[in-house]
Amino acid sequence: MGIDTDGKKQILGLREGGTENSEVVKDLLADLIFRGLNQEEARLYVLDGGKALHSAVKATFGERCTIQRCQVHKKRNVLSYLPESEHENVSIDYAQAKSALESLANQLEYRYPSAASSLREGLEETLTVHRLKVPGLLRQTLSSTNAMESANSSCARTLRRVSCFKNGGMTLRHAAAGFLEAERSFRRVRGYKQIPVLIASLKLLTVTDDASILKSA
Repeated sequence: MGIDTDGKKQILGLREGGTENSEVVKDLLADLIFRGLNQEEARLYVLDGGKALHSAVKATFGERCTIQRCQVHKKRNVLSYLPESEHENVSIDYAQAKSALESLANQLEYRYPSAASSLREGLEETLTVHRLKVPGLLRQTLSSTNAMESANSSCARTLRRVSCFKNGGMTLRHAAAGFLEAERSFRRVRGYKQIPVLIASLKLLTVTDDASILKSA
């Protein structure tokens, strides 16, 4: 799924394959580039915690990609290491950004080291929208993969109407139809008027990174 400069969501591509298969992801990204996606443009990529997706995006777009790890997935992963009795006692407050999360990890370290490790893993990318100073509503939108998850749910409802899939090609066609149906209900993302702020921050970040590379060379 892509979000354009007007805040409109679009389904960009579809591939079948394992979620931890980086070659499948690279194939999808290569197809997007072939169809006109500018590989050199600085963008924000909002991803879940899948390592294959992360590595494929980094390998394809290099320094031009800035990754935001889904905060909903991160919180879910951390809580999975805690007993249910502790869930209400642990508040992951992303509004206070890095210092709050590091403090929380330190608190969890002694009794729940796995939860603390999960929280620290990918911490910087979990806070990318904060580092870019993305304004409130847009920051909420881009801090998670909820938009894609919603489209997936809509597609799944379409697929459940099919009683039998004859082959993989038929499955893909029905999945595509499901996403096209989902697109009909798409609305502009919350905070879309603030997208120019995000674009300016991404460009500035890219220029800074390029300058650092030249300096180190």
